[in-house]
Amino acid sequence: MTGALNTLAVVLAVTLSLTAVASLGGSSRAQAAASAPGGGYQRVACLLAHLDTACLDLAAPERLIAVSAFDHGAASHRLGDRPRLSGLDALEAIIDLHPDAVLVSPFDAADARAARLREAGIAVIDCGEARGAGTLIPALERLGAVFAVPDRARALAYGWRRRFDLVAARVSASERRSGIYLSVYGDRLFGGTVGTSYHDVLHAAGVTDLAAARWRDWPEYTVEDLIALDPPLIVTKRGMGDVLRRLPGMAGVAACADAEGIVELDPALLDDAGLGMLDAAEALCDAVHAPGR
Repeated sequence: MTGALNTLAVVLAVTLSLTAVASLGGSSRAQAAASAPGGGYQRVACLLAHLDTACLDLAAPERLIAVSAFDHGAASHRLGDRPRLSGLDALEAIIDLHPDAVLVSPFDAADARAARLREAGIAVIDCGEARGAGTLIPALERLGAVFAVPDRARALAYGWRRRFDLVAARVSASERRSGIYLSVYGDRLFGGTVGTSYHDVLHAAGVTDLAAARWRDWPEYTVEDLIALDPPLIVTKRGMGDVLRRLPGMAGVAACADAEGIVELDPALLDDAGLGMLDAAEALCDAVHAPGR
C-alpha cells in the first residue's frame, strides 16, 4: 500500500512539474526542460540586469549562458565572460546561443520580436517590472520556477527581505532623516520615488522620502520644484554632488547649502534594482546615520 502511494506521489509531482514549466514558456522545449536532469530550464539567457546575479545564486553557473549588457552592479564581476546582450536588439545573437528560455521584462514580453523567439522554440518568460523590493520578491520566486528550485528561491527571497527590513533597525523614529533621491544629467534633474528601488533604499536606510507625497516613479524636477520641496538631505550618485550645487538656483535648496546635506553613493550600488538594494541601503544607512553626522 505504501509503495503504491509513493508511486502515485511521484507521478503527481512529475505531472505538476511538467505543467508548471510548460506554463512558463508554452513551448515543447519547455516540456523537454522539465524532464532534464535537475529539472527546469538548462540554458537560460537573462536580459534583466537586476536579476543576472540572482540567477547565479539559484542555479548551477553553466545554466546561465548569457546576461544583460547593462549590468554594471557591484556584483557584476560574478558574471564572468558570458555574452552580454542588449535586450531584444540582439535578437539574432540570442537565437544563435540556442537558449531554452529567455528572461525578459513585461515590455519585452509583449514586443513583436519576442514572437521570433517563441517561433524558434525558445520560452519567453516575463519576470515582471523592476520597481524595488515589492517586485523583486515575486521575481525571485519566478526564477525558482524557471530553474526548478522553488525552496531555494523562497529562502533567498525571504532571507533577503528580512535583512533589508532590518537595515535601519537601530534608527529610532526620531532619528530618521528626511530627504530625496536626485540625479543630474546636463541641466536636467531626475528623481526616483514611490514605485522605484530608490524609494525603497531610502526607506530601508532610515530616510523618509519627501518626494513620495507628491510624485511617483521617476519624476523630472525643476529647480523650482526642489526649492519648494526644500529637502535637508539629497542622496545622489558619486560625482553629482558638486554638479548639483553649481546649478543655478540650487543654492536655495537646504541640502545644497549644508556641507553635509548631500550624500553620494557608488552608482553601481544605487542603480541596482535587484539584490544589491540591500548593500545600497546598508551603505546609505551608515553614511546618513554615522555618529556625529
